[in-house]
Amino acid sequence: MRAFLLITHRASADGDFTLEDMPGSGGRVDIVVRCITSALLLSHGVRRDTVIYVLFQRGRNSPLLLEVRGAEVRYLRPDERSAGALIRHALIRGGEGLTSPGIYVWRRNLEETLSRLSEMGEITLLAEDGEDVETVDFPENVVFVLSDHLNLTEEEEEIVRKYAKKAVSVGPLSLHSDHVIAIIHNVLDRRQYS
Repeated sequence: MRAFLLITHRASADGDFTLEDMPGSGGRVDIVVRCITSALLLSHGVRRDTVIYVLFQRGRNSPLLLEVRGAEVRYLRPDERSAGALIRHALIRGGEGLTSPGIYVWRRNLEETLSRLSEMGEITLLAEDGEDVETVDFPENVVFVLSDHLNLTEEEEEIVRKYAKKAVSVGPLSLHSDHVIAIIHNVLDRRQYS
């Protein structure tokens, strides 16, 4: 299993954004949408072996963890609007558990999230100062942790590094979060299918 945990800083857990203005009305929920589609979608299918988690830390309903399972998700399309609608639906429903096929919400903060995810796979921090991803071996079950367009706070980084077995970098420049996810998939796909 491959998993990604995206830690957000401005995206609201309330689902009160419009699909016409996800960057503005959603506090950059457009980044969340792009990361979910990068993590799960292939050209003509879905990565069944991948799960993406999104930790929302802002809004009345925060902290809230959104989980999207590639093996179960339905109706996820590559366009931002339809993916945004799925996310909004999950956030608005509130509560805990299944909101639509393959999409779950949980009331968890960063510490609780990492504690549970560490039982599922090896936690790996994606950081610019980490080891070159091309030189690192990964176990079969791995959880990559990354931030949205803002860096992790000192407190967040301290919590993540407590659980992370290693930190890896995809290159010398700061990249968009969804691009980092695509690069990680590419590195692991090349190893798996070569």
